[in-house]
Amino acid sequence: MSCTATSDGSCAADGGLLAALAGLVLDDAAASAPTARIVAILLLSAVALGATSLHFLNKEWHLGRDAKLLVEALFDSVPDISADVELPPLVTPDEDGDAPTNGHANGAPKAQKPPVLVDPSAPALLQCYSPATLEKLGTVPNLSAVQVNELAQRAKVAQQAWKDTTFAQRRRVLRTLQKYVVSHIDEICQLCAKDSGKTQVDALLGEILTTCEKIRTLLHHGETWLEPSKRDVNPMMMHKTAYVQYVPLGVLGIIAPWNYPFHNMLNHVLSGIFSGNGVVTKCSEHTSWSSVYFHNICRAALEANGFDPELVQLCTGVAETGKAMVECPHIDKIFFTGSPNVGRHVMKGAAPHLKPVVLELGGKDAMVFCDDVKLKDVIPWAMRGCFQNCGQNCCGVERLFVYESIAQDFIAAIADKVQNLKQGCPLSANAVDCGAMVMDAQCTLVQGLVDDAVSKGAKVHCGGKRNTSNGGQFYEPTLLSGVTPDMRIWKEEVFGPIMCVITVPGDNDETCVQMVNDCAFGLGSSVYSASSSRALAIGSQFNTGMFTANDFGVNYLIQSLPFGGVKESGFGRFAGPEGLRACCLERSMVVDRIPGVRTSIPCPIDYPMSTKQGMGFGKGLIKLFYGDSLLESCPMEAMASLIGRDEYDVEDIFSILGKKAKSLYSKEQGCFDPSNVDEGVFSGMWYNESKEKAREDLRLFMHKANELLANLTAACDYLKGLESKGERAPDLYTYLVEEASVPSAWLKRFGEVRSSQWGKAGADYDDEPLSYHTKSNDGMITENHIDAVFPANDTLRAIPSKSYKPKPLHFKSCIKCKQRSWDISTFECPYKWCSKDHKGKCSKCAPTATCASCGKKGCRCCFDTCKAPQCSKKMCNCSDFYGWKDSDRGGAPGCAFFVPSGDDDGEEGDKFCAEHKPKGATRHRTNVCVIM
Repeated sequence: MSCTATSDGSCAADGGLLAALAGLVLDDAAASAPTARIVAILLLSAVALGATSLHFLNKEWHLGRDAKLLVEALFDSVPDISADVELPPLVTPDEDGDAPTNGHANGAPKAQKPPVLVDPSAPALLQCYSPATLEKLGTVPNLSAVQVNELAQRAKVAQQAWKDTTFAQRRRVLRTLQKYVVSHIDEICQLCAKDSGKTQVDALLGEILTTCEKIRTLLHHGETWLEPSKRDVNPMMMHKTAYVQYVPLGVLGIIAPWNYPFHNMLNHVLSGIFSGNGVVTKCSEHTSWSSVYFHNICRAALEANGFDPELVQLCTGVAETGKAMVECPHIDKIFFTGSPNVGRHVMKGAAPHLKPVVLELGGKDAMVFCDDVKLKDVIPWAMRGCFQNCGQNCCGVERLFVYESIAQDFIAAIADKVQNLKQGCPLSANAVDCGAMVMDAQCTLVQGLVDDAVSKGAKVHCGGKRNTSNGGQFYEPTLLSGVTPDMRIWKEEVFGPIMCVITVPGDNDETCVQMVNDCAFGLGSSVYSASSSRALAIGSQFNTGMFTANDFGVNYLIQSLPFGGVKESGFGRFAGPEGLRACCLERSMVVDRIPGVRTSIPCPIDYPMSTKQGMGFGKGLIKLFYGDSLLESCPMEAMASLIGRDEYDVEDIFSILGKKAKSLYSKEQGCFDPSNVDEGVFSGMWYNESKEKAREDLRLFMHKANELLANLTAACDYLKGLESKGERAPDLYTYLVEEASVPSAWLKRFGEVRSSQWGKAGADYDDEPLSYHTKSNDGMITENHIDAVFPANDTLRAIPSKSYKPKPLHFKSCIKCKQRSWDISTFECPYKWCSKDHKGKCSKCAPTATCASCGKKGCRCCFDTCKAPQCSKKMCNCSDFYGWKDSDRGGAPGCAFFVPSGDDDGEEGDKFCAEHKPKGATRHRTNVCVIM
């Protein structure tokens, strides 16, 4: 920035970013230089704050996505396919309010019973009829397996080009569909009503509304849900980027039910094509007539936008057609909605091909009214839950649990409402509350469930039988109370206009939960209570895939939620990101984060391998990355794997600690430099705690690495030298403590370890009380040794800042026995009464012992001195002397008395104890008596 103050104090901005910004809001002639700078800085700060806020707002609310969709809606108009899709004309009721039928038009009487679906005289065709009037609507093909395979092959070919389309192109197709649906609501509702018998209002709510929300959700969220999903990596793989890629599966096979023909046709077609797949739909044989029209809408939307309409296919037919689609080799996944029994056949057919399936198998949803509800508020929800679509809902209410204190009032209040529900042809001008049943066989099934319940004590308040007054497949809306677990209707799916009222005894919430969960199905549920927290507490214990507090059926209207259940209600999900991603192959991807930085195989585990080094390296790596902390998980096993090799260099250490350790290694000092921690790449790597904590642990870790590496390397070289000469080698513990200057705190528990020893394989050692010599064939440091070197306690934090250097090792001769040995003592006894000189003597001539209580070391001759209360020669100033650390020299609480050797039969020891022991002393071992 260049801003020069003039003689009058103004700012003469002669260039620069700050000057330019200041000039936007200030008069250059009047602004001083400091003012201009302040204003410019404030402007920059405001811009930075605004950009940051916009970033987080976009991350939370997807502002960028919404802006893109808005631009598409405003400037990218979609084609109108109204002229390309031919639908039946709208039905206008006659003067009597009845809907005209083909029978009336032809002067023929109405059918008395539904026609058969497959006429033996024409097996290649399906007969379609209206369940409300039983009039014949037309015929559709009854496809064979060969025909199904041909249609699936066409979809597969078209999908090869479709999978490469952009999300914007796919949204354009969906917007075309949405435009058509919104402008043809009446036609679609009448088609659904005529083919399935539902009321037009039920079609509006269950077919149109849900489909439009499905399209809106995919338009707004579909691309976000299918974007690569970034995944976290572990510290070992920090140089990699990991994510999940959602790839189109190929061709989806949809087996749709009959209760919502329009929505069930488009539901999976929308998800399938938006995720880049082809879709083959097998519609129900009971609603095939309308499905052909709905299928043509999808094809027209594709074709109008320049895409191959063969991407979507429709299969009409009976069970054999569905079986052929399940077994079709061109179909990659099956989505089935229907009964549990048919769902099992679908799984059986898909199993030989290992074809994945999603099963939505209906439900027996529970609605609970607690004792604190207001009846006038909940009765409308009970009516809607039980009689929506004549009870033919997967998530319809089939069990209405009412708390005991309000049960009688509830039944009295709702009985008249159920009684007054009107039934009739849904296309008539008369008010119709409840439509027809799609299948005549379903009326028979419902009647059997009601009759069974009544025979076992249930009470029918209204309904309970077929409605024959309208000439179609109608069952009267029924109110049933006194339902108990021994009745079939308690367990089996009804799928009809039956309100089953079940009383919850004692208004007990726990009892209610048990009763709700006593069911083989587990799709949806709802609880109504004046307390939302109580409703949530009750509902959270239900074993269902969906739950709503103080509401009904809204789960499916929120298309960002997955839809599905548990147990007999099936598995898998559709809707939401889970449902959309279920249409894809979830491919795990790993790529290099930094160009040129790639994974290499460390030497210890590269072929050809050494089992010893490979296992040591691997265990050290696991402890490093997965231990509780760096202090307890540093790679000692991997370091130990170096021992026994002929050469050591810094690259070996890097292979253990990782190549990133190079930034912490000082070539000048020949070791890891703790001062490099702040600059190293380790900081905070393994910790969720503060970086300071990580740095401190790393400093301690590097001290240990330096010290132990130096000591073990020296120990290895020296002990290997002894082995090569065939000479006796000391145990590793004694060597490290007494000769290599390793802090004894590191080896605190080493005295308990007897499992490994350095030395020539098979060498014989003297079995002395203070000797740690054992036989070993591998000379490796064991896990117990490692634990001893780094015990898990707080004392290890007091590590000196300097690195230890092992003392030079030389053979010496004992001044007394002249034996040549590595362990010539420089020990001086700390006790003033000791007059013996131990310097220059071997371990036999200058034996030492350690107080098991205070850890102080003295010569054994002093420790063997009597410590009876009357004895003036104190062996140790510790008042709680328990004996020697060596288990062969006591160890039991009390005062130990030394008895001269040679007392094999114990007589001299007994005499000594009898003469010297205080009151309460007892005999202990051969040559020691102890005061207990």
